[in-house]
Amino acid sequence: MPNFLTFEFKSKSFAGTEEPEYRHYTWGIRREYSHLSDNQFIEGRTAVLRRLLDRPSLYYSRPSFTFGLEHRARANLMRELRELADMLASVGQESEGEEGDE
Repeated sequence: MPNFLTFEFKSKSFAGTEEPEYRHYTWGIRREYSHLSDNQFIEGRTAVLRRLLDRPSLYYSRPSFTFGLEHRARANLMRELRELADMLASVGQESEGEEGDE
């Protein structure tokens, strides 16, 4: 299993960007980890996102400096988490269909 700490560091760095930039970043992450199956990637990425979202704050700078950044970052991470859950559900449905074909 890959070291998902790299995920965490990069995710935190990009989390507060605007949605299009963050989405582009997440596509790059998936390409970087293309050697993983969809399930492995989704499980690892989901764990990283949950760890980040469980923190009281993503950034440890002055709250006045990071307020907008924190809000946007959490929105990006939560949206990605929902998208990963949807992907996992569709991957599960695809594999169920393959098992039924045998």
